[in-house]
Amino acid sequence: MSGAENPATVYLPGEAMGGPVRAIAAMSHAPVGPYAIIGGVAVAARLGQAHRATRDVDTVVDQDQLPAAIGVLRGLPTATADPAGGPHHVMLDGTKVEVIEVGVMPVIR
Repeated sequence: MSGAENPATVYLPGEAMGGPVRAIAAMSHAPVGPYAIIGGVAVAARLGQAHRATRDVDTVVDQDQLPAAIGVLRGLPTATADPAGGPHHVMLDGTKVEVIEVGVMPVIR
């Protein structure tokens, strides 16, 4: 899991997780830079089982990397436009991937 030197293998069987797993596999071979999977897929991986239905993949990237990451994902062979639109969404092999930018927040004292 996060920060693990030798992360555990997680099996998410069944067709329900097939789309998200294929989308993550496509991302893992693309030069999108550092990213993290969050949301329902991340929870399923942490638990080792799907705890609720999810059909999309939520991921975060550094705010400076967002345009490049979206461009790389949209350039993948299985990428199509998200019919719902959204500048941070892309469909990979039929699965919606939402890319959320994160950045450093100032310390308020």
